[in-house]
Amino acid sequence: MKIASSLQSKWCTAGVFTAMVGSLMGCGGGNGITAAVPATSAFSVQYVLAPVDGGTCSVVDARGQTLAGPVVTKSGTASFGTLPTAALGLQQVVCQGGTYSDEATGVAMVGPKLRAYATLAANVTSVSVTPFTEIAVTLLGSRSAVTDYKTVQTAVATAFGLENMDMAAVAPTDISKTAVADTPAGRYGVALAALSQLAVRATVGKDAATLIGQFARNFDAKGHVKDEALRDEYAYALEDLLDNARLKANLATSGSTILQALFDNTQGDDPLASVQYVNTDFSSTRSGGAVHSLPASLTSTIAVVGRNLHLGLEVTLGGAPCHVRDVAPLDEAEISTPDQQLFADCPALAAGTASLLVVDGGEVVSQTDMTVVSTSATKRTLSTALSNTVSSAGTGPANVAGTVTAQAPTINTTTGAHNYAELRTFPVKGVVVELLDRAAADAVLMQTNTDATGKYTFTGLDAGKNVVVRVKAQLRSTRAAGTATGPQWDMAVRDNTSTGNPKAMYSLDATATTVVGDNTVNVNAVVGFDSTGKVDAASAGRQSAPFSILEVMYAAALKIQETDPNLSLPGLNVYWSPANVGASGDKEKGQISTSHYARSGLMPGVFILGKADVDTDEFDQGVIGHEFGHYLQAQLSYSDSPGGSHGNNEFKDASLAYGEGYGTAVGGLLSGSAFYIDTSGDRQSSGGVTDLNKPSGSAKRKGFYSEESVAYVMYQMGVRHGFSSVWRAVSAMKSSHHSATLFAFLSRFISANPDAAIADLLAAENIRTTDALGLLPAGASADVTINATASKGATDLEQVYIPMVLNPVPAQATSVLASAQDAAFCVNYKLRGAKNGNGLGMHKRFVFTAAFTGEVGVKVFNDMGKALDLQDHSLNARSDAGADVSFSNWTEGMAQLSVIEGRTYTVRFSVDSPSSIFNGNRCGNKLSLWRVAV
Repeated sequence: MKIASSLQSKWCTAGVFTAMVGSLMGCGGGNGITAAVPATSAFSVQYVLAPVDGGTCSVVDARGQTLAGPVVTKSGTASFGTLPTAALGLQQVVCQGGTYSDEATGVAMVGPKLRAYATLAANVTSVSVTPFTEIAVTLLGSRSAVTDYKTVQTAVATAFGLENMDMAAVAPTDISKTAVADTPAGRYGVALAALSQLAVRATVGKDAATLIGQFARNFDAKGHVKDEALRDEYAYALEDLLDNARLKANLATSGSTILQALFDNTQGDDPLASVQYVNTDFSSTRSGGAVHSLPASLTSTIAVVGRNLHLGLEVTLGGAPCHVRDVAPLDEAEISTPDQQLFADCPALAAGTASLLVVDGGEVVSQTDMTVVSTSATKRTLSTALSNTVSSAGTGPANVAGTVTAQAPTINTTTGAHNYAELRTFPVKGVVVELLDRAAADAVLMQTNTDATGKYTFTGLDAGKNVVVRVKAQLRSTRAAGTATGPQWDMAVRDNTSTGNPKAMYSLDATATTVVGDNTVNVNAVVGFDSTGKVDAASAGRQSAPFSILEVMYAAALKIQETDPNLSLPGLNVYWSPANVGASGDKEKGQISTSHYARSGLMPGVFILGKADVDTDEFDQGVIGHEFGHYLQAQLSYSDSPGGSHGNNEFKDASLAYGEGYGTAVGGLLSGSAFYIDTSGDRQSSGGVTDLNKPSGSAKRKGFYSEESVAYVMYQMGVRHGFSSVWRAVSAMKSSHHSATLFAFLSRFISANPDAAIADLLAAENIRTTDALGLLPAGASADVTINATASKGATDLEQVYIPMVLNPVPAQATSVLASAQDAAFCVNYKLRGAKNGNGLGMHKRFVFTAAFTGEVGVKVFNDMGKALDLQDHSLNARSDAGADVSFSNWTEGMAQLSVIEGRTYTVRFSVDSPSSIFNGNRCGNKLSLWRVAV
C-alpha cells in the first residue's frame, strides 16, 4: 500500500521510552511508543512489537522545555538513564521519526510525532505513546493536563472500545508477531491494528499524521463522536482484520471475541446529532426557508431535521421540555442518504421570543430563536387550497379561442435514445389558461382550463381590448362551490432554482392580440433542442418540458378518477429545471440527486432531472409516472419504504422492493406504455429500457425482495384485470397494520378478485405466498436464493413478520409481556444490495394484539445480550386502525408506545447503521415487549 492512500502509522514500546510506529495505530507491546521511566536508576525495556529504529523520544514540560532526552530508539527501545528530579510528576512524553514496518501491510513507514501525558515516578516502569494518546493530547489542546487530561483520555479510550483503560500505562500486543489474548494488552493491540488496517481499505487519510488529525477532529472536547463516516470506517477495519493474511493466524484463538467486543463498544460511541434546520410549517406545498414562528398560548409541534437524530435527544423551548417522538428518514425514496426528521411537541408559551435547544449527551447541537406570535391558531394541513377560480364570461362581442400544443421527441424503445429529428406534437390538456389585460399591467381578465383536446375559449370581450393568452404549467380541477362531489386537484410545475417563495411556476405567453370579433390564438411549446439533440440556443428555450411532465399526470389523474369519481388529490408541486442534475446538495441550485418524490422537508413534491447531455427525465414518461406513483402511494395508500438507493438485481427490504416495483408498474399503467425508459447521456442518446411485458430474466433475482419482480407482476395484473382492480387493492392498504409489501397488496387483490388468474405471474417471479404477512404454507422449502447458505448464516430472511405471543397481562408494573426468545432474529447484509439500510435483512417486523390499554415498551438486544444503541436502529409502529403510532420516552434502552386493548400492532425494527452489524451478519438478536407502569 502507498502511504498516501490511508491511515498508516503506529508507535510502540521503547525502553525508558520505547518508540514504535505502525500504520497509524497498531503495535504490540505498546502499539505506540512505550517509555519506561524509573526515578532513581538506569532502566530499559525490550521492544516486543514492530520496532522503530532511529526515532527519538523526550520528556518535556508544560512549556515544551526538554527535561530528559532526546534518546534515539534502537530495535524499538529508547532507554533513559536516571531521570532528573525536574522530570518527575505529570509530564509529556514525545516521540517522533525513525522507521518501522507497518503492522497490517508490512510496508516501511516513517514515524509521525506522537505524544502522551504520564505521571513519572519511581513506580512507573513504562509509558506507551500511541496514536490514541496523541489524539487525546490533541483534544486536550490548551486545557490543563492536571485537571482535564484524565477525562479526555478516558473518552478517547472509550471511543475505541477500551473502556477503563489508561492507554499510556498498557503496552499493546503486536499481533503481527504474537497470538493475541483477551487481555487489556490484547484488546489495545487489536484496536490499534484496526487503524493500521485502514491503510488497506484506502478510504480515509493520507498518512499517519493526517489520519491522527482526522480522528482528533472526529471528537468534540468531551470525546463525543462527530463524524459518523470515520467511526464506521474504523468499524469496517476491525472486521477486515479477520481476513488480513499477515494477522489472522494470531487472531485465531481470541481475536474474533475481542473484535466483536471492540466493535460493539465502538458502535456505542454515537456521533453527535447534527441539526440542519427546525421548522414549524408542515404545508406540503411550501417551498423555501424554514418557518420559526409559532402561535402563543397553544402547544406546537416542531420538526427537527438533520442526521444522527434519536429519541434520546433533549429538546426544550423557552426552557420547557418538549416531547420527542417519531424519528424517521425524510420521505425522499431514492436519495441514498436521506436526512432524518423527528417531531417535538412543545408546551404553550406567551407571546415573545423563545430559544429552541436541541441537546445530545449534554452538548447543545442546535439553538434557534423562535418567535411566539400572539394570534389565533391556524389549521395546518398537508393539502393546499385550490388557487384560481374560473371567471365567468364577459358581455362584449369579441371572443378568443385556440389550441395549446407542445412538442416532444420520439423515443427509441430499444435503446432509450431521444430522436429530435422526428418530433411528436401533443395537446396540452387540463392546464390553466389566463387572459391578461395589457392596458392594466397584465391583470387577469379571465381564466379557464384547456379541454381534453387542448382547446380553450374566452367569450364576451370588449372589442379593441389588447390581450395576452398565458398558458400556465398547472393542472387544476375544482368542485362546484359547496359540494363534495367531483374530482379535485391542483398540480403545478415550478423552477426549484428560482428565487422567491413559492418557487416560480412555468408559463408560456402568446403574442399580444387586439381582439375584434372571433380571434384564434394557438400556443405551441417548443422542445428547445435542435434536430441533433443539442440544446438550441436560437430557440425560445425548453418550453415543452413542464407540459410533457403534466401530460403524464393528467392522464394518471383521469385513470384514478375512473375508480373514484370524487377523487381529491392533495396539492402537488413538481420541481423541474434545466439545472437539475444527479448530484446531492442544494436543491435550489439543481442538486437534486435523482428524480424522486419528497413527501416532507422544506420543498415537498416531485423532483425531475433536467440537465441536458447528462440525464433528462421530462420526456421519460415511465420515470414521471413512477415518481407520481410515489406521491399517490404516500397520499392515497400507505408507504413505509425505508428509502435509499436501489439498483437492478438487488435484494431489498420487502417495503422498498414493493414501493419501487409498484412505482414502475403504476407508472407504466398510468402512462399507457409497457416500456420503462430512462434516457441519459450526450444528446440524450442512451439510457435504460425495461419491457414490463417480459418477466425478469434468468439471471435476475426473483422474489418479494426484487423490485423487478414486483414491477412485472403488478403491471401484468393491471393489463389483465384492469388498472382499477390494481388501484383498489393499492388504496385498500391505507387502512391496516400491515407494511406496504407485495404480500399485503396481493392479499387485498385476491380478496376482491378471488377468481383472477395470477398464479402463473407469481410462479414466474418466485412469489411463494399471498398471505398478507408473507407467511409460507406449512412444509414449504427455503428459498435457495436467500437461505442460510446464500446469505452466509442468516436463517430467517424469508420471514417478513415474527408473531409475538404475549404472556398473561401482568400487574401494573414494568414487566415482560413477551419473552425475548420468542422474537430472536437475524440481521444481515451479505446479499447484493443489502448493505444499505434498505436491504433485505436490515429490517424485521413483529406483530401482536394488545391485551390491555396502556403503555408498551420495546427493547432490542443483540446476540451478546447487549441492548442496542439509540443511533444504530429505529422503531416504527402501526395499528390496524391504519395509523402510525408514535414511539417516545426513550429510557434505559426502552421505547414506549400507547396501545388500545384488542387492536393489532406491527412494530418494525430497522438497522440504521449497517456498520453496527459485526462481520455483516448477526443472528440471535432479540426483541421483547414490556408493560410499562404509568
